Amino acid sequence: MCVNSLPEAQLHAHLNAPCHASAARAGAPDAVAAARARREEKNCIHWFRQQAEAQLAGLQSQTCPAGSWTKVTCVKDVKGEVRAATRSFVARARAWRRGSRYECPVARRRSDPGPPRPAQASLSTRKGNKKVAVYDLTLTLSWEGFDAALDETCKGELKLSEFASANDEDEFLCTATVEGKGAAHETLRARAAALRPQVVRVLLDIAAEMTNQ
Repeated sequence: MCVNSLPEAQLHAHLNAPCHASAARAGAPDAVAAARARREEKNCIHWFRQQAEAQLAGLQSQTCPAGSWTKVTCVKDVKGEVRAATRSFVARARAWRRGSRYECPVARRRSDPGPPRPAQASLSTRKGNKKVAVYDLTLTLSWEGFDAALDETCKGELKLSEFASANDEDEFLCTATVEGKGAAHETLRARAAALRPQVVRVLLDIAAEMTNQ
């Protein structure tokens, strides 16, 4: 089985299996472990879609010429999964997807303590315990635009795929289609595709907000 090709849900279960086993060996209470599993396995896609519909509908391009406009009219479809997980899980997922090995920082410190450090006192929250959003989504949006020079209105779809937490922003794929043919249609299709940075920024903000829920 190629782990790199696993869907997000199966990858989540595969990577977290050793962690649950370690917790059991350490004598973690069953109730705490069960609550943690339920929290991390909860798919938040419905909440994400509600936020996307509220924040993307009416989003207007900032690059159109005077008198012209292009905007997102609605969110037609959202497919995939989105959940809250720990930073340690995200690090392991990125390592598996890129074909490299993830090394646990705690294990590394135990096996190789390194040079002695000066005495210090601090209060901190371990990064591995902080929640972050883990998502793998494909979104389909409807758009509409008006070109003042050609005095024509067009509409179509904007599809954002590979929108995943394991990918970098430049790896998100965005394609725009338009209903009909002609000079105005092609011009407005290109302007709809140019909405990509604004759409991605809104979606990333929603994903960041999810960790505070």
